Amino acid sequence: MNLARAMWAGMALAVAAGCADDAAQVANAQDALGPGQVATVDGKRIPESVFRFYTLNAARRNADDLSPEERQRLIDDLVYLLVLANEAESRGIPSERAMAAELELSRWQTLARAMTVRYREQNPATEAEIRALYEENLPRLAATQYKTRHILVETEELAAGLIDELDAGGDFATLANEHSKDGDGTSGGDLGWLLEGVSHFRASELKGRGRATGGFHRAE
Repeated sequence: MNLARAMWAGMALAVAAGCADDAAQVANAQDALGPGQVATVDGKRIPESVFRFYTLNAARRNADDLSPEERQRLIDDLVYLLVLANEAESRGIPSERAMAAELELSRWQTLARAMTVRYREQNPATEAEIRALYEENLPRLAATQYKTRHILVETEELAAGLIDELDAGGDFATLANEHSKDGDGTSGGDLGWLLEGVSHFRASELKGRGRATGGFHRAE
């Protein structure tokens, strides 16, 4: 297998990796993968179970439903990955501290997700527990919507002058249509409805003038 070709092919694949702590764990993992295999690379086998798992994630299909061409393409993907993984191991990359930490964290995350799913399957929440959790978190989910508009201009001086006009009773929509450099100027500066805490603003910061992307604005 050409290493350069495998390198380019492997870079196009997004596959999570895991590692074992010692030789005993590696042996146990190999036993758990089962005896079947779809290919070997430099003496290392690609287990049938890994191929089936990869197929479900990469092709969203059951391996038994693949055409011969589709099956071979996915096997080739795994061959490329294993070539790269073997080369990484031969260069000692898994022993580098940052890589070892990344692999270990990936293993923890995978096991944690599996444990979470297993626990939920074995301990399904009751309707009462779901409702209690919902009611407990309801205040945190509540938020206020605000109807907003603004006038965006080039200079702070012009923004200050427009604020003086507004304070003197000027019509916001008319001034927005006349002066705003934003596309919203044609609609009277209308920005629509914003949800506090979700739309990246606080109500206390909304009204007034300030610097914005592209200039200065008066918002309310």
